[in-house]
Amino acid sequence: MTDQDMAAQIERELTAQVEAEVKAEMGRKRSAIADRLRREASEREYARKNARHPIQGPGDPVAEAKRRAIMDARAAADFERIRQLNSRPVEGGLVRDRRASIGPDAEGFTIKGSAR
Repeated sequence: MTDQDMAAQIERELTAQVEAEVKAEMGRKRSAIADRLRREASEREYARKNARHPIQGPGDPVAEAKRRAIMDARAAADFERIRQLNSRPVEGGLVRDRRASIGPDAEGFTIKGSAR
């Protein structure tokens, strides 16, 4: 084998090895790019799904204050009505009888060990 034949053989093998390495590197880069694009698309989709709806954010301050005032007025009216309903005695209730019977041992039981 002459020097020229040897040099040509070396160049052919070198070219083949470089082409194989470039092909493998291109495949790895192609896979990495595809993974990145899929991940970015997935993140965009999740961001879209998890985005806050406009109604969840702060609204118009004037409308919000008006809504809160109405809510507070209704709550105060409800609390007042409940207070009135709870303060009047129930017909046929035992409240008056129980209040009259309160005293030592008036309920019909004693506590063990009590000096009473």
